Amino acid sequence: MDEVEMADDDDLMFYIGRATEAQRRLKRMTQANAAARAGLSERAYRRVEYGEGSSLLTLASVAEALGLRLSELVDLAERMAGSLPDTFGR
Repeated sequence: MDEVEMADDDDLMFYIGRATEAQRRLKRMTQANAAARAGLSERAYRRVEYGEGSSLLTLASVAEALGLRLSELVDLAERMAGSLPDTFGR
């Protein structure tokens, strides 16, 4: 069985932010609309997209607002982390 390499917390949050932004754009939502659907302020929502620290409850609310389960959002982030160069967006 292959061992899966897990990103560190900062990297994972960065890619969760990237995955969140990608899903929001795919669904043609503004940050304001996504924030409202998640029950968050726009500032709190932007913090998620910027990869800044967020609680699991906040991340779950954002995922739900985008029509995803939190596990699906994390999976997207982990796939992005494995497929993008280390310098992407940083």
